[in-house]
Amino acid sequence: MNTDRGQNLSSLLLLLALAGSVPALASEQPSAEDAALKARIEAMGRIGYANSPQFSPDGSEIAFITNLSGVPQVWRMPAEGGYPRAVTSGSDPASGLVWHSDGQMAYAISPGGGYNAQIDVVSADGKQTRRVTSGGPENNFSGDFARDGRYWFRTNVRDPASTDTWMVDPATGESKLALKFDGLGGISDLIGDSALVSRFVTRGNNNLWFDDLGTGKRLLLTPHEGTATVSGFFGPDARSVYLAHNLDRDHSVFARIDIGEDGQPSSPKTLAEREGIELEGFQLDDERTRALLSWNVGGRSELELIKLPSGKRHKLPLPPGEIAGVADFSPNGKQVVLSISGSTLPAEIWRLDLDSGEYQRLSYSPQVGVDLSTMVRPTLREFKAHDGLALSGWLYLPPGFKQPGPVVLSFHGGPEGQDRPTFRADYQALLNSGIAVFAPNIRGSSGFGKTFVNLDNHEKRFDANRDIRSAADWLVAEGIGDTERLGIMGGSYGGYAVMVGVTEFPDTFAAGANLFGMVNFETFFSHSTPWMGAISVGEYGDPATQRELAAQVVADPQARPGKSRDAGNARRERHQCAGHRGRTSGQHAQGARPGSELCAVPGRRPRLAEGRQPGAIHAGAGWVLSAALAGGLESRSTTCGVDRGVESLRLRNLRRDVPTREPSIVSAQAGVRVVTCRPQNLPSFPRKRESTRFQSFMGLRQSSGFPLARE
Repeated sequence: MNTDRGQNLSSLLLLLALAGSVPALASEQPSAEDAALKARIEAMGRIGYANSPQFSPDGSEIAFITNLSGVPQVWRMPAEGGYPRAVTSGSDPASGLVWHSDGQMAYAISPGGGYNAQIDVVSADGKQTRRVTSGGPENNFSGDFARDGRYWFRTNVRDPASTDTWMVDPATGESKLALKFDGLGGISDLIGDSALVSRFVTRGNNNLWFDDLGTGKRLLLTPHEGTATVSGFFGPDARSVYLAHNLDRDHSVFARIDIGEDGQPSSPKTLAEREGIELEGFQLDDERTRALLSWNVGGRSELELIKLPSGKRHKLPLPPGEIAGVADFSPNGKQVVLSISGSTLPAEIWRLDLDSGEYQRLSYSPQVGVDLSTMVRPTLREFKAHDGLALSGWLYLPPGFKQPGPVVLSFHGGPEGQDRPTFRADYQALLNSGIAVFAPNIRGSSGFGKTFVNLDNHEKRFDANRDIRSAADWLVAEGIGDTERLGIMGGSYGGYAVMVGVTEFPDTFAAGANLFGMVNFETFFSHSTPWMGAISVGEYGDPATQRELAAQVVADPQARPGKSRDAGNARRERHQCAGHRGRTSGQHAQGARPGSELCAVPGRRPRLAEGRQPGAIHAGAGWVLSAALAGGLESRSTTCGVDRGVESLRLRNLRRDVPTREPSIVSAQAGVRVVTCRPQNLPSFPRKRESTRFQSFMGLRQSSGFPLARE
């Protein structure tokens, strides 16, 4: 998993504040302790990684994505391992890599890490590159090669609320509209004119269709009631489909659908299932005679090989790390390459011999200044929500941790994400400074079945919000967390959880870091990319018919009845800052400039702290919160809060009695007032983009990064 340096920096704020160590925060000049801490955080942020491996057509080489050059780019190396060579050398991150049998590679380039990715096709030696998208502001998502060399991708260039499939002719290099969509969807597999297509109903609910691109006819393969998530590929021909689905059950299974001579599909025939365990993904070999299954067992990956079409199963040895991302079979079908990571292991490329079951590490990314042997492994802990619902989370305790002590609760994004024991440099930075981390999976998280993932839809979101408090209460009840030193952090939807925590439960959290997250569902729908808003009504409610629900941004009517939803009602003075990493879907803090910190400190001139490059996030939030909690600002402390309004997010000084200079209005768009401050001598660090395959909630084969945090 890619580690966000912005997260590391906001961790800086929490680790200083909660540990109670107070560097010279009142001074503009950083102290020796500041410098040492900065060096540790920088080292964590520079940890290398490698993922997305693909075999060459002859199996002699492997292409992959790595940040070896400082930015994720396409590289290649011998299949046995060895010195890597760069294929691309851009300044923007690459993702969605695929390698076709004719030698061409395709990948997406995401300027600033946003959705307006551009798709490039490159020769294996990197000498010939052509762009197949328009280069405009539209949202593009990478796809895959058909067996005949055509490449398909998705774009909303025609309609901002829909993603059509376009096809690239391998002979001419021209891109043409191949399949028009009314909403979100895309091709999952293609043989001739026969397309396996995923069409989205809403978040967490899609169907597979058989489309004839020549005649325009289409056939529904997965009719169902309620919600279901399905993804799949064709078998040896277009008469069979292998799929992962939860159509008539709570947990996903591996199955096959056959299309008869009469053109009608069979019901899915289950080939592999495990009670209470999710099938998180699968990969077919080139001949479609074997499949590698990856099961999500309590957050850890377990692999299994299954022969097709017989269904004979063979369990494989556990991977060297807790999380294994299945990527590609070798052309002879005897090996697979995977990206494997774990709580103490950054993502690297490994090769698995399917006959012997042996894993061989192929990539060795730099880890300068970091001793991985000192990294902490978590334990899975269970606790009860306010209504008795069983919840769980990953607890990381630093060596020699004195209980009760400082703990940071970290919430994943999505909200359909899942916190798993993958490598988190920000967690390890906190642990290295004596602060524990608890990463709960509250209701609405994936990996626990269809029922659980839908427990936060619409009005049920207030129960999910209460889970935040339940997690904190459990830490205190178990004697792990100090009631005066609990922090909360998260990005994307996890940033929303932060805002809920510090406004709805102000007596619970001593500090909060909204790394990048939405704060208001009304502005989320009005400012988001249209396709994002359209698919989110099933999750958050329809703003056209459920305006009252959408208006309750971080508010639970039962939590503080009759009171304003303004953070100014907080009974306990706390500091909270929000970071913004750039306009992508529009779900992050409206009115903020990319790479900015949103905070104010008394006695300092508020100003916008902007990143020097797209996606940069400053240490300003770290300084503000650490100063507040450690006492550096004494009784004159202020906090940033959310002022609920139909079109506005305001971050403002909540202590009117504090003599503070007039805040500068950074942005007046949509009524937004943004103020911020940080010492001039604190450094800024570039952010590494986190991403996950869009397949995780849509069932499409490939795409550029979709910022649902996997953590």
